[in-house]
Amino acid sequence: MRSRYAGQYFDVVYTSDTQRAYDTACLIFVGRPILIRRDARLRECDYGSFEGRPRTEMELARTAAVRVPFPHGESYEQVAVRMRSFLEELAAERDGQQVLLIGHSATLWMLEHWLRDRPLEAAVGMFPERPWRFALEPQQWHT
Repeated sequence: MRSRYAGQYFDVVYTSDTQRAYDTACLIFVGRPILIRRDARLRECDYGSFEGRPRTEMELARTAAVRVPFPHGESYEQVAVRMRSFLEELAAERDGQQVLLIGHSATLWMLEHWLRDRPLEAAVGMFPERPWRFALEPQQWHT
């Protein structure tokens, strides 16, 4: 994965606050002077009682959890709210900068939802082709 980003410039890297995401960023950018910041808003959806269940069960439950939280967890709508907060802050603080996000599936789905204007129900569960690049237009994010 390090070679994928070897020739690319980033002003800052944001990761979810999970150790795995942060460690991934550190491994990719070892020896490079890039600021790596953790942010809990980039976390995966809290699957509550579904945490650790087989993928097939998760996929079946995912549709119902777009608006209604997973038992003892959160909904994708709640993930969208925290991701919007992150994107608003990012637009205000990092206008014109190259930013890399290291997150989880829900991070990608929320970028599809907010930055490509996909309905939440359509964005959740989709995996567009790589590379995953998004443009954040600050003027669209004034609160």
